[in-house]
Amino acid sequence: MNHIWNGFDNSVREMFRFTSGKTVVLWGYGWGGWFVEHLFKKNNKKIEYIVDDNDKIRVNSSYIIRSLDINSTVILITCLRDERISEYLEKLGYGEGDNFYYVKKWFNMENSKESLSYLHYLEENFKLDISENNEKYDTIETNEYHEYASSRDYSLIDVLDNFEISSQDSIFDFGCGKGGALIIFHRAGFQKYGGVEYSKNIYIY
Repeated sequence: MNHIWNGFDNSVREMFRFTSGKTVVLWGYGWGGWFVEHLFKKNNKKIEYIVDDNDKIRVNSSYIIRSLDINSTVILITCLRDERISEYLEKLGYGEGDNFYYVKKWFNMENSKESLSYLHYLEENFKLDISENNEKYDTIETNEYHEYASSRDYSLIDVLDNFEISSQDSIFDFGCGKGGALIIFHRAGFQKYGGVEYSKNIYIY
């Protein structure tokens, strides 16, 4: 399974090459922004400034960005392409690909409305169905269950990073849904992992 992460890891390296030695501004702090921050923290790298204003230009955004040295600053944009943002930055002298970049392009998700995450990357690039919720998944014959939802993948990675995982360790997921957590267990280093799901409406799809 390791090969499925090759493209992802290459994308992360490209992002870090782009930001190397620069003051990093993260534009957008929804799910995608949190994920990019996770990647930076996981690799002992720093984001100096975060701009979050629902992807609109506001005074706080203008003040932060205008106060920075354009020659030593790069801006990572986590939302879908927005020409208002591009035009605003270009008026300040920034250039796309030079010192600002739409992060989803690195991960081949530029046209995806899904936020950046490990599982959404796999869904987009390998045409998988892992995270989508649908009422057909919830029609089981007992009330002793939670509505289907995929794991917040990078939060699970952050938890597992606190453990020393060896080749002899194993982990099992009761109520594994479509197996999203199992994929993350493998990503975190487990070689032995498994899961069981009660609802046929989930695991047959």
